[in-house]
Parts: sequence; C-alpha cells; structure tokens
Amino acid sequence: MGRYSVAQYKILLSFIIISILVTVLWFKFKKNESNILAITMESTAAVFANKVMMVHAQWLMTGKDDIVYIKESHLGTGAKVENIGYRVNEFGWPDLSIDHDACARLWQKMTGIELEVVNQPIAVIEVKGTQKVEARVCRYHLNAKHYIEYNSASGKITNKN
Repeated sequence: MGRYSVAQYKILLSFIIISILVTVLWFKFKKNESNILAITMESTAAVFANKVMMVHAQWLMTGKDDIVYIKESHLGTGAKVENIGYRVNEFGWPDLSIDHDACARLWQKMTGIELEVVNQPIAVIEVKGTQKVEARVCRYHLNAKHYIEYNSASGKITNKN
C-alpha cells in the first residue's frame, strides 16, 4: 500500500466538505420548493388580476365597447408606449370570441408570458358549466396543488396554493 501525501488528504477532505454542503443546499431547496412555487403563482395571479381589473375599469369609463384599449409600455423597447386592444365580453371582463385555445391565449394576453412558471409548464383547462351565460372559466394548473382560476362572467380570480 502506498502512502498518501498531505495534499491528497486535503483534496479528499475538501471534496467531502463540498459534497456535504451541496447535499445540505439541495435539501434546503427541496424543502422550500413548494413555497417558491406558491409565491410565484401568487405573483402571477396578481399580475393577471391587475390586468383584468384595469381592462374592466377602462371598459366602465369608455362607454362599454367590445374592445378596450390600454396604453402600455414594454420593458426593453425604449419606453415605447402603444395602445393594446383587449376584447371584453358583455359583462366587461376580458374574454376572447374564439373557442380554440381561448384560455391559453387569454393567459398570454393578460400576463405577457408563456404558459410556464419557474420553468415548469402550466396546463390550461376550460371548465365547462351548465350555465347559459356566454362566459368561460379558465383554470391554469401548475400542479395538483397550485392553480389560478379566472371566471370571465364575474372577473373573479381564484389562486389556490
């Protein structure tokens, strides 16, 4: 058997310490992952709700047209301001006249982001009810625990975490 030098022992000890630190950080991350997802979904729901309320308020102020225009500036465009049109239903809440992928398109229109949160895809479900009202209920699922639901008949946004 050969002898190990002091440098080899230092390298081995450093490797063990780094391995322990990485393991501890991994367990801390996994422990807080649910909290991170909940906070991210809350933030996204707030962005969605803010846009919905802004569109509805504009609809109330401008004569209740089918399309509401809101001036928006986008980051990275040199503060360029443009009028963005939002289609609203008879109740004044954001909705789309199309049925194909309406909830997915509504998400992108309201949030300005793709259907993913924290690099995890969001599943979109349109909940069909027995009501005769021309409105839709969209549910955006991150997983079984976290989802955002939007009811275009009332403008109500539910954030389940």
